[in-house]
Amino acid sequence: MNTALVLAYVEEAERRGLVRSRWVLGLHPKQQIAFNDNARAKAILAGRRGGKTFLALAALYEAALRNPGSVALYLALTARSARTILWSELLRFKRRYHLDMELRRSELSVTLPNGSTIMLAGADQEDSHEKLRGPAYSIAIIDEAASFSNLRYLIEEVLEPALADFDGSIWLVGTPGAACAGYFWAVSTGLDPEIPKWPTYQWDLRDNPRFAGRAQAYLDRKLQQKGWTESTPAYRREYLGQWVRDLEWLVYQFDRSRNVTFGQPEGLTYVVSVDLGASEVERSTAFCVLGYLVGDAAYVVRCYKRAGMTVGTIGDELHALVEEFAPVAIVVDAGGLGGAYVKELKARVVCPLRAAEKQHKLAYIELCNSDLRTGKLQIVTNGVANDNNVDLLSELEILQWDEQRRKPDSRYADHCCDALLYGWRECRHYLQAAAPETEDDEDDEYLTRLEEQRKQPFWRQTA
Repeated sequence: MNTALVLAYVEEAERRGLVRSRWVLGLHPKQQIAFNDNARAKAILAGRRGGKTFLALAALYEAALRNPGSVALYLALTARSARTILWSELLRFKRRYHLDMELRRSELSVTLPNGSTIMLAGADQEDSHEKLRGPAYSIAIIDEAASFSNLRYLIEEVLEPALADFDGSIWLVGTPGAACAGYFWAVSTGLDPEIPKWPTYQWDLRDNPRFAGRAQAYLDRKLQQKGWTESTPAYRREYLGQWVRDLEWLVYQFDRSRNVTFGQPEGLTYVVSVDLGASEVERSTAFCVLGYLVGDAAYVVRCYKRAGMTVGTIGDELHALVEEFAPVAIVVDAGGLGGAYVKELKARVVCPLRAAEKQHKLAYIELCNSDLRTGKLQIVTNGVANDNNVDLLSELEILQWDEQRRKPDSRYADHCCDALLYGWRECRHYLQAAAPETEDDEDDEYLTRLEEQRKQPFWRQTA
């Protein structure tokens, strides 16, 4: 028997849909139910080792095979994480089913004989979104969906129009996060009245045939190792794929009902802070403008991020903020860009810059949380899609700790949160307000001059 000829007949029958594809037959029952749903948008909640990656591969290859000339898109937070998660599995997938496809590791793409492409990419920063607008997609799968801070924009503004040519589908796949918030949570639970619920499927490693006969023993061992019970939120999220809000795992104790305001008081003293982000997740520059009243609270007036900025454009942005707010302090964190970058920025910006204080970050996060819990840190919002603080709000609600709970999880964007923290440390709202002046005060004129000087930007103050 000519094995190659038989395989060619099988592949042609699979392409035409005359027989069930081998990779589809390899899915376990719950995966097949999700796969066979013809909905153009669906959500997959799966605990660790539940088989998310193989399902994604089967769906990507099936869509590319059935739609010649299309692009099947796989999105993770970064190109690096996309390669880490999927590339080795793609190689095994090709060998397992003897598939005729060309893998280009440097381009993170796979080409099929029918002209279709499977493309791997990262997409948690603004400039990468624009690069995704061109192709016509037969499917778009977003993995690690709970970690995306800009998911709604990515789906509604970028991907949905690009799926129109092939009437393609979009899948959100991932493990639930500690925050019951964000677009992934909304579409998979239906608990946000403004966002329709998507068809949603859930399973865990006990449904994965690879763990047949040993899944429960594995889970029991994990419970014992970590000191968890079956009701522990982290266990239910990470291993059972269930949404459970867990404040202890959230970095910032932010609550919209307590920390959002629709206006700001008069007479604020302003601070500007900048995070020159160079993290694995995204390379974006975040700007934060905070105002404070002594004896009252700190108010985040504006916090946003921009991708692809240069020293010149950052300097221009700072000039504009100085002109508008006349801040008493400007603090900048260079992140992974180095001190030389800050020196160059200082040379280009008229107003002096100060290095952001980064010592004891965890302690200051806890102090910031104290202000959040008591309502002494307020985020000013206008309640619309282009809100001045929408980037910050989307980060605050979902940023969580890593597994060791020693630092924020690197899978989550946090540049706005860092800029907020640096600026908040410069605010003096915790000081006691000055006592009202009386007619007996002999130093009224001196005190008035001192107060006026205090309100000046720090580089204009005299000793």
